[in-house]
Amino acid sequence: MCAFPFWWTPALMVPDGTGWMKPTVDFGYPLGGDASMKLGARHLLPFGSFAFLVSGFPGVATAQTPPDFVLEWGATGAGPGDFLRHHGIVVAADGSVYVADTNNNRIQKFTANGTFLFEWGSLGTAPGEFDAPHGIALSPSGDVYVAEHGATPRIQRFTPDGVYLGEWGSFGVGPGEFQHPHGIAIDASGDVYVACNWQLRVQKFSADGTFLFTWGTPGLGDGEFQGPNGVAVDANGDVFVADSSHRIQKFTSAGHFLLSWGSEGTGDGQFLFPRGIATDSAGNLLVVDRDNHRLQMFDGSGTFLTKWGSLGGLPGELNRPYAVAVGVDDAYVYVNDSSNDRVQKFCFSGAVATCDDCNENGVPDGKDVAAGTSTDFDGNGVPDECDPLSVDVDQLPLVPGATQTFTLNAGTGLAGGAYLLVGSASGTSPGFVVGSVVLPLNVDFYFLVTLASPSFLQGSAGVLDGDGQASASLTLPGGLSPTLVGITLHHAYGVLNPGPAFASNAVPLTLAP
Repeated sequence: MCAFPFWWTPALMVPDGTGWMKPTVDFGYPLGGDASMKLGARHLLPFGSFAFLVSGFPGVATAQTPPDFVLEWGATGAGPGDFLRHHGIVVAADGSVYVADTNNNRIQKFTANGTFLFEWGSLGTAPGEFDAPHGIALSPSGDVYVAEHGATPRIQRFTPDGVYLGEWGSFGVGPGEFQHPHGIAIDASGDVYVACNWQLRVQKFSADGTFLFTWGTPGLGDGEFQGPNGVAVDANGDVFVADSSHRIQKFTSAGHFLLSWGSEGTGDGQFLFPRGIATDSAGNLLVVDRDNHRLQMFDGSGTFLTKWGSLGGLPGELNRPYAVAVGVDDAYVYVNDSSNDRVQKFCFSGAVATCDDCNENGVPDGKDVAAGTSTDFDGNGVPDECDPLSVDVDQLPLVPGATQTFTLNAGTGLAGGAYLLVGSASGTSPGFVVGSVVLPLNVDFYFLVTLASPSFLQGSAGVLDGDGQASASLTLPGGLSPTLVGITLHHAYGVLNPGPAFASNAVPLTLAP
């Protein structure tokens, strides 16, 4: 069950003229009335008793404060979900996460919250095998490109499910040849950029591996490299390269130098061996500052925005991190904490009311609801597919035989528990205590009917199955008065035993003509 806060203080932010965002109002639920607010490019609109941010969600750049730690996954090892000095990481459009597990010679795929999905690869040089996979990138169509920097340096291409499609490259210094390729990035047209660490250059290819051109020579001047590592492309097609000379360089898609920033050190905008880099949709750049054990964020011109991380193994701490990826809609940032053999997920909350992502699609729950990509019949800000109690519709025609089914998924921890489904015609607050369970329903005639006569709701009392699930239904009888049209009934489950007290969300059902 996904928790959702009723208090929205952190969600309301407005510019204060300095580039920072500050809170301006503190309100709880319900808002009441037809209240709506407009904050700059963002809007708050009423939805039931709540207000949700609905458009103009800021990207990563607007936060200007370090992100919040959300979760982590991984451990040292070779099992599913384990890592051995993993390097590359990338996020797909559906929120899933691909990780180049370098010393395990494989690619692993996870949900947005770190649930292991599958893996492919083993040590070798045959198609689909790997020798130290390093960089990883996704094409606009979702194909997976992997750069290997082992004895047989090459680029391999796979479907999103890990099916081998092709490869190119061999050891050497000629066009299309590699010596320790590290970073890989793909632009909106599908062209591929590879940072060649030992060759001190960047090579550009078409989607099928056809060599297009290269740029870079040894040195510290503009357009020169001392060991290019990470490469990233922004929405305009400009190319960023992180170099072992402790700086970031920016180029056009044709390889023409635009600007650079950075020097050796520990201050803001300084680096100790920057490695992986990634851009967000606003053109901001996140940089893995490896030997400073931190992330730094800049705008597209190199202006410092924020930083986070310090040496350690606790949540939010880092030990020689190597790569970073920006998630769907810029809300989440994923970091390969390489020497800790884990992935850490962070959230730039900004105007996002909660960082929870219970359906693991890489989008915060409240943003899912506001964007209309998930329904929210009960108005609690959590997508219906994440609530323990779900329904298919929120209206029921007032005709004999009309039926609504209430499906409960309370989780396996409550399997075998005695459950009860009851209803109310007078709202959800302040609620009512049944045994040790606080149901989000008020006592009224309908409540008493459903509580005293479980048969009124078919299947409304019983025992949860082995998966912690139950189902009940309401079928309207004949002879109901037309004056009931417009009345909203709320229903909720309570699980009384065994285990901890449990109450589901309350779902509304409005009687319609």
